Amino acid sequence: MRPTVTALILLLILGCKRQQDQIEKFIFDNSQVNTKQVHKYTFFTDGKIKIDKSIIYTYMAEKAVDSMVFTKEFFYNKKGKIERIIELENGDKELKVYNAQDSLIGNFKINKENDTTFSEKTFYENGKKTSLDTRWLRLKLPDFENPKKEALRSFDTLLTRKEFLYQNDLISKTIVTEQGKLQEEVLYFYKDGVQYKKETYSFLKGLKYLKETTTFNLKNNNKSDFVAINNEGDTSTVKETIRQENTTIIATNYKSAGIQIIEYYNEKNQLIGTIDVNLKDKIKNIASISYDNKGNIIEESSYRQRLNDFR
Repeated sequence: MRPTVTALILLLILGCKRQQDQIEKFIFDNSQVNTKQVHKYTFFTDGKIKIDKSIIYTYMAEKAVDSMVFTKEFFYNKKGKIERIIELENGDKELKVYNAQDSLIGNFKINKENDTTFSEKTFYENGKKTSLDTRWLRLKLPDFENPKKEALRSFDTLLTRKEFLYQNDLISKTIVTEQGKLQEEVLYFYKDGVQYKKETYSFLKGLKYLKETTTFNLKNNNKSDFVAINNEGDTSTVKETIRQENTTIIATNYKSAGIQIIEYYNEKNQLIGTIDVNLKDKIKNIASISYDNKGNIIEESSYRQRLNDFR
């Protein structure tokens, strides 16, 4: 039996209340850091970033034991908007391309052998996103009994397409296909132009079934808070925004996966910390982010703990 909208709203309120009671303050212990990424920037004369050269250090017993260098180069159009970003990582390359409206329209990953292993293209018409095409190159498994060098360069291509349909300038439906086969359909519902619900359907052997119903909390100032109920009537995901003094906390609890992600933002809406809890693996990852006075990230540090380490 599908839960009613009233029941979903009640579940959202109760779920958020329980989640809020469990939220902890963000505390970062620098003595436990095991990875740290330090950013060093080169700027154009107008103050825009030209190059972000960062080094990721690996620590053991508070001493750096290894490091990797990443370089990100920014290119701008005549109006000063980002045109493309090229990121180099250990011989691999990632290229991001933007349109004149600052929207990402292309994301490509290229390996050391110059193979495009991943590509994502976004298409727009009259300022509206109409489709998103994602391609992966998947290495084919060679014949291990009679291996040939060229077999190690043989790939399968996987294609996923997401189409966006509109009604009165609002997204009414998205359709996802994989290799041309229908996989998912999402319906969006609005009240006075604000989304209050969406229904996600999946397809199995040509049959369509309701996978999840998501209801948004319109009473909250942040309209993105929601509760998602799966087809068995169980709460699968709860997202809530919490205000604590000068900090905004966004907590998302993926109950079915046993994962909770908590994000902490300062008064400038900058992400300053995250706590990721994996209840199945009993692991907790804590990350801290710091900025310069221009709002550029200068340092990202993280460490992990076993859940049974806590008091």
